[in-house]
Amino acid sequence: RFEFRAVGSSQNIAQPLAFLNTAVADGISQQAEAWMRDYGSILHQISKVHLDRELARMAQFEKDIAQDPHDLEQLKFVLNKITQISEESMDAELAYLDVMERYRTLERYNIEVPSIDKDSDEAEVAATLDQRWHKLFCDYKTKDLRLGKVKEQFREEVLNLDFSKSV
Repeated sequence: RFEFRAVGSSQNIAQPLAFLNTAVADGISQQAEAWMRDYGSILHQISKVHLDRELARMAQFEKDIAQDPHDLEQLKFVLNKITQISEESMDAELAYLDVMERYRTLERYNIEVPSIDKDSDEAEVAATLDQRWHKLFCDYKTKDLRLGKVKEQFREEVLNLDFSKSV
């Protein structure tokens, strides 16, 4: 244990140093909290952009595969979207997992995240991106299987048209 004494004095001055150390520690702690809030705010702004992008991508895919094709062009469109979902599946998974991790980090450090509207919290929406993508993935697989008969009908029509043109 060290004791600090003023030069030429027999009085112990450890208490003023302890007080000084406490004030420095409190100042450092307050500054660290301010930096954490600032970095948290920046992380939230960036995360919101990524969240909006993923929500828009999922909403567009959901809208596109919800269509029931009535002609060859619509069938091609839906089949192209099904193929696109399949091809982008890994990229989408990485993107939504990144967004989920960003919001988990915000929650971990108690960074305030606003509500999207009165019924849904932005952090909750971000936390359920994986469930939404899984539902979309299952919907596209189901749609692809259900289009089997439609694809066969269009295939027969196209073959008949090609055969009648060649004769």
